[in-house]
Amino acid sequence: MGSPFAGSRAYDTPMGVMWGTGAQITAADDAFLRIIGYTQDELAAGRIDWRALTPPEFLHLDDAEMRQAAASGGFTVPYEKEFFRKDGSRVPVLLVCAFIPDQPDHWMGHAVDLSPRRRSPAPPLTHLPQPIAPAPDEFYRRLVGELVNERNRLRTVLDNTPTPIWVVDREYRLQSANAAFNAVIEQMTNRRPEVGDSVFVDSTDATMRDHWKSWYDGALQGTVVHGSARTTFGGIDYVRDHTVSPMFDQTGEVYGVSVVSHDVTARIVSEDALRVSESRFRTLASASSLGIFLADPTGQFQYVNERLASMLGVSTDASRTGGILVHVHPEDRDRVSDELAGASRAGTDLITEFRVRRIGVHGSEEDRAFRLWLAAVTESERCTGFVGTVEDQTERLTSAAQAKQSERMESLGALAGGIAHDFNNMLAVVLANVDLALGEPNVPAAVVDELESIGIASTRARELIRQILTFSRQADTPYGALDLTALAVESVRLMRSTMSTRVHLEVALPKEPVNISGNASELQQMLVNLCVNAEHAVRATHSPAVAVTLHTEFDATGRQVAVLTVQDNGIGMSAETARRIFEPFFTTKAMGEGNGMGLAVAHGAVLAHGGTISVNTALGEGTSFRIELPLADREPTPRVPEASTISTSGGTLLLVDDEPFLARALAKALQRRGYTVVTSHDGEDALRQLDQGTVRPDLILSDVSMPNMSGDRLAEELRVRYPAVPVVLMTGFSRDVSPDGPRGANVVEVVQKPMSIDTLVEIITSALGQ
Repeated sequence: MGSPFAGSRAYDTPMGVMWGTGAQITAADDAFLRIIGYTQDELAAGRIDWRALTPPEFLHLDDAEMRQAAASGGFTVPYEKEFFRKDGSRVPVLLVCAFIPDQPDHWMGHAVDLSPRRRSPAPPLTHLPQPIAPAPDEFYRRLVGELVNERNRLRTVLDNTPTPIWVVDREYRLQSANAAFNAVIEQMTNRRPEVGDSVFVDSTDATMRDHWKSWYDGALQGTVVHGSARTTFGGIDYVRDHTVSPMFDQTGEVYGVSVVSHDVTARIVSEDALRVSESRFRTLASASSLGIFLADPTGQFQYVNERLASMLGVSTDASRTGGILVHVHPEDRDRVSDELAGASRAGTDLITEFRVRRIGVHGSEEDRAFRLWLAAVTESERCTGFVGTVEDQTERLTSAAQAKQSERMESLGALAGGIAHDFNNMLAVVLANVDLALGEPNVPAAVVDELESIGIASTRARELIRQILTFSRQADTPYGALDLTALAVESVRLMRSTMSTRVHLEVALPKEPVNISGNASELQQMLVNLCVNAEHAVRATHSPAVAVTLHTEFDATGRQVAVLTVQDNGIGMSAETARRIFEPFFTTKAMGEGNGMGLAVAHGAVLAHGGTISVNTALGEGTSFRIELPLADREPTPRVPEASTISTSGGTLLLVDDEPFLARALAKALQRRGYTVVTSHDGEDALRQLDQGTVRPDLILSDVSMPNMSGDRLAEELRVRYPAVPVVLMTGFSRDVSPDGPRGANVVEVVQKPMSIDTLVEIITSALGQ
């Protein structure tokens, strides 16, 4: 069928009309052909097929619209699609079609070109287009009715939308509005808005009016504008977000704007509350002494407070990379990983402990003990993350270990005190009998040497007991100024004579004195013990070497200290062994090679001198002990030995001791020195003898630890009853009485057992001379 528009001139209009049968376009005006890029001749040749013009993705839309038209009386609702132009490009169109009454499978359609274009004057038509068949009035009536129905459908949708929507023309006059807009305006102004009203008629806030004008003007320029405004109504603050969009006519010109206004008050209130909550959380987390973090279900950090970053030894930003597992000690990582995975799968809480390896303040690696509390965050019975707190328990565990060590030391001290008393009494018996034996006439020289050796051994045993008591803090040690350089020279000389010749002993000591305050015997024992351990550690080394150095430096507090080091190139120690080396009775040596007291004694001696001792070691890399001791303010006073000028003038002594062997030996030895000695087995018996007048002593010599009545209680009774009689107390060990402790009114001296007879006679002579 030929086109009714053949020979007509093309004119520039965005809307065209076409007719067709089935999928074939049989007629079209020039406007439609111009939209799709074809000519009337090509149309007449039957080259234009509806489905061939339609991109594949729009075919289903055409089919759906046709089905809808057949079901609704022959009309489609306006819908958007695209056509292929002759040159292969695409053109967007707005399309509405209708079936022609009484002509089956015949249709007509209107297409509006939606692509941007310039306006151009339309030339006058040469003749009016004629349809292929007259359309009855009923057809147009139904077409207009369908358009009205479509408008009513849109109005119903808009009026049932709770969001205010309105349209404004270029003169800021209201053109259309939905029910929600009318209700809001009526509530705020007590009047119903009318079409044609200025949207600024009820505006009293100049600032807000300027905002709205700028939003309208921006949209009238062709740009979508987003704005937000706060208003107060009925004492309640409201927040609304506005989207102002331009509206274009068929020529592409903006003829007005549409506004969609969303009430976001609840969202803003929630966001404000969330911000306040987050601020409180961050403040709480920042002030907490615990490490706090948030993590996803895999354990990856999402938030870390500054305390946890500090505990991990990294910056806050660096701590967020990875999770807690990255910082867990390698030996604990697998176990903690399994525990975290189990908690994530089950959505349960977790409490666990582990070690963390970090870089310490001095740049070296250190291990810290952490305790983790992990709470699962679940949504719909699914774990979505974790909230965790971490406590650094290193100091607490160290304190607990120190407390345990202190308990062990107290137990050791109690044991040592009990042993010391009995052992010192036995040594006193030995020394007294040695003195008696040496006093016998015509003693062979060989026997004299043997007896003197017994006396020397007993004296050394007494010193050992004193060291045990000092180590266990059961006895006080006299301190004085001493030269640590001279002490180290003497100790090294002793070690050279006992150390294997295979061991190279290197010594670096200062020429000038290094003066400290301390006890020479304890410090020498400490240095000897360290050297003995070093010599043992290098036995299996190819070129064994031990180095002893001494120098002074300033510590971190600015205090000047003496630094003594003992270093070896031996087998070294593991970290676990190094943590326990100062424990009493802990040893890695074979049976019979050590008792585990050497380093414990050294550790106790250093602490007693106000110093510190540390160890740096690794398996296969040797060991270095570093001792820091505070320097003294004064130099040591040289001791000038006094000549022995012991002489006795005789006198009567009351000897009170519950050890019969010791009492017998002391009495016999003192009698040989010219004293009259009366013995008593305890304090009550001594008072009884005094009260009965069976003895009138010039001096009372009493043991401290005795049954029934102790020596110190006896001295108290004597102070009241016999204040003129001087008292000398003897003690193997007592927590109540010590040689350096305070004296009573008539207690002139306290003697530490075992003592030589010469020492005892010297004290007695001095007391009687007073």
